[in-house]
Amino acid sequence: MSRSRRWALALASLALLSCTSGGGSGEGPAPGALAIPNYHQWSARLAQGGEPGGEEGYAALAARGVSLVLSVDGVPPDPAAAARQGLKVVHVPIGYDGISDAQALQILRAFADSPQGVVYVHCHQGRHRGPAAAALLRIAYGGVTPGEAVAGLRESGCSPRYQGLYTAVQGFEPPGPQSVAAIAAPAKAVPPQGTRAAMVELNAFWGKLETARKAGWPESASPQADPAHLATLVWEGLREMRRVAARGPAFDALGADAEVSARELRDALEAKDTKAASEAAGVLADRCDTCHADFRN
Repeated sequence: MSRSRRWALALASLALLSCTSGGGSGEGPAPGALAIPNYHQWSARLAQGGEPGGEEGYAALAARGVSLVLSVDGVPPDPAAAARQGLKVVHVPIGYDGISDAQALQILRAFADSPQGVVYVHCHQGRHRGPAAAALLRIAYGGVTPGEAVAGLRESGCSPRYQGLYTAVQGFEPPGPQSVAAIAAPAKAVPPQGTRAAMVELNAFWGKLETARKAGWPESASPQADPAHLATLVWEGLREMRRVAARGPAFDALGADAEVSARELRDALEAKDTKAASEAAGVLADRCDTCHADFRN
């Protein structure tokens, strides 16, 4: 019997978790489902999904029996909002390129430090990084094999583009309990830094633009929420990203193309040409996807 299997079975015998490779008790309508996107519960002790939608999201998680919110997103969680719902939060931000040994240890430590209630693991959308982190917990504490965990990752909708996440799950061998206990407990919130900080800010602006696009580009009473202003912020953010990232000619070329599309989107919105704005937004989204595929994972 392998070391990873002995460790998994030992933990299972301690009744820390009884995950299965199926959907678990979380299938079906959930309280506040819109506030906790892509919610999926693997067992009575482990669930995964997207970023909680503010106060309503944390309240919906509390109604589901969640005791700990484990965020692996780049955006820090809101400890105060969680605390108002009786929830604790920890933050172990990971990238799309995989999960380091230190990050894996912190993820396991967070779970081990929360022996009661449901542990909810989330990223932004609940389809890529969050499910990968949950897969490590299923292997370590639920006794599932790496192959079963990879199948669960696919079931969660994790894109095959993010091979680093799949590799982290497929090759994961849980460390011993002493190693988990020796790692520092994760912080409640880790401020984003560098390129990650810029991407977090860009993502927030882009999300608001997408909402405006779906609504037909309505004008806003608030200048800061006006689509043309948001497009300007995206354009400036892309310019700044390309200036400070210094990741080579290929990244610079993709960034330059994205800047052009963002500027065209801004110009179209300023001219109130909604058709041209939608076309430019589509081109910009495609260019961002191309850059993500080459550099984010």
